Amino acid sequence: MIKCEQYVISLNSIKPSEEFKQAAEKAIESMTPFTDLQNLFDEYGQFFPTRIVLGKLYRHTLLIAYLAKDSETLVKKKDLGANPLESL
Repeated sequence: MIKCEQYVISLNSIKPSEEFKQAAEKAIESMTPFTDLQNLFDEYGQFFPTRIVLGKLYRHTLLIAYLAKDSETLVKKKDLGANPLESL
């Protein structure tokens, strides 16, 4: 098993950039706010996270990379053995 650190960023630590604030204000005040807000969401995303967790999915990402290593062969979970990450 691979040990990795985990860091959690809470909502109180997340601040929008000035560029995002200006783009949002401009979209809201425009003649076509719905369309302009859709364009804003296309550029910045539609979801506002309440917290961000870094490092938690590291092992899962490596396992996916291992499974995708040979796209020609279908690897079933039961065929992976005790520790499929040792060969990486």
